[in-house]
Amino acid sequence: MSRFVILLLLAILGGSAMHLGDLKAAEPAPLVVKFPNPAIFQSPYTWRNDAGSAIAPTGGAYLKGVVKGSTELRANVDTTINASQPADDMPSVKVTIDDRPPVFVQFPPEARQVTLATFSPEEHRYRLDVIGGNQIKPDGWRGTTFWTKLDSLEFDAGATLSPPAVRPRRALILGDSNIQAYFGDGNNGPYYKYVDYTLSWPIDVAFAFDCEFGQIGIGSTGWIHPGQGGYPAMPDWWDHYSEGRPRDLALQPDYLWVALGANDHNVPPAQLAEVIKTWLARARKTFPAAEIFVLVPFHGENRSAVTSAVAAAAPGLRRLYLVDLGHELESAIPFRMGQATWLTGDGLHIRAVHHGLLAASIARHSQAALAKPEPPATPAP
Repeated sequence: MSRFVILLLLAILGGSAMHLGDLKAAEPAPLVVKFPNPAIFQSPYTWRNDAGSAIAPTGGAYLKGVVKGSTELRANVDTTINASQPADDMPSVKVTIDDRPPVFVQFPPEARQVTLATFSPEEHRYRLDVIGGNQIKPDGWRGTTFWTKLDSLEFDAGATLSPPAVRPRRALILGDSNIQAYFGDGNNGPYYKYVDYTLSWPIDVAFAFDCEFGQIGIGSTGWIHPGQGGYPAMPDWWDHYSEGRPRDLALQPDYLWVALGANDHNVPPAQLAEVIKTWLARARKTFPAAEIFVLVPFHGENRSAVTSAVAAAAPGLRRLYLVDLGHELESAIPFRMGQATWLTGDGLHIRAVHHGLLAASIARHSQAALAKPEPPATPAP
């Protein structure tokens, strides 16, 4: 082969390599979306946005949107904050695309990106519900171990995002493990298999009132009793995401439900009633127009203290209501560990499949309370 031909071949090959390199360099970048973003709805009161990242310190948060022109939905995540969690206890999200059955995605330890869903490039609705990490043992009040941190969502290059349909009202719902839909079963295996916030009564009650909602449940917490994960009692955490980080409560809720008292064992009724009254005054000052509903524990404990506190506070605070489901379910919630019934697997926690019963009753009692005329206001002293 002549030297000329060799040089010509090298030139052609070299030019082809340069051309391929140029093509590779020209590949369009994926669409990376930071928070907040007007095309992505974040559930109120539950997300803390920080330098473009969205942080859910507890489970129950959700976000939703519409995407077109992408074949994947990916999350860029920060799992360094979950370093002490074993793999089964790492944060997870429940992913729903359109009307498909939902899929759980648990973040692997040390993951930086997780693929949440694949689909066709046509338009799709997506919803991500945060289950979070196991909050039973680690510290999420002073630490970060069960937080869920999304640095961004990522879609294919050329994708377009649109805002989702959003309900017109807002609700804030505070409580303990009975708003987490803790199944009351053994906690071996992935955390999401025994806790699923999307199956608990708040979602159905909020929808009955046409609300998007913030759902915050801390296991073991009470009006006085501290919660799991290093959390104090509810009156000391409700207005904070975690220690030293005030919760954004600028958006006024239309409705506020509080379901506590089941963990406040052996507290003198007068002491408990005073704590409830003091907190209700704070809540009314923070949310002057909200309809506030205080629930009696489903198994009836501390009924007298909760009832008397609301009765004493209601005339002065206005738009304050007691929700008492009565005695119908009490016999099926013995509140003795290990004594299973049709309603509870462990004697304490209502089975997820029966949370619809609670939701229907809570919504019915709440709507009935709103329909009654309020008594005349008591002038402030």
